[in-house]
Amino acid sequence: MGNTIGTDLSKVIQVVVQQPPRVESKFASETVVKGATATLQCRATGDPVLRAEWYRDMQPLELAGSGGGGNSGGNNQQRYSVKEDTARGSITSYLEIADARRQDSALFTCRVSNPFGSGESTNIQLIVQGKSADGG
Repeated sequence: MGNTIGTDLSKVIQVVVQQPPRVESKFASETVVKGATATLQCRATGDPVLRAEWYRDMQPLELAGSGGGGNSGGNNQQRYSVKEDTARGSITSYLEIADARRQDSALFTCRVSNPFGSGESTNIQLIVQGKSADGG
């Protein structure tokens, strides 16, 4: 059965909505004993390509091999390293601090971005405690 106006017109269109990143946790607190390795974790989901950047007290971390010269962190560059696990639509970034020292106690921020947005971040308060009286 037709209509009196003419042939039916239809068009199928596909809409793809791109997602900015979303972090799993906005705040965390980690406590480690002096001399141990501290591992801070940040996990986010969103559309690729996800990118994580780490900050210490709101200043970008300059890691060994990242170029850009030295910073006031001294030899922190050799003790700080970042590892990442990526899967389709997610990223987990780990900041490892070897031989943690009291001066490493700070607010660390992991800011995640992709081509569709940025600004989502996880803040992690790191507390490095002195060794216990029994040497542990």
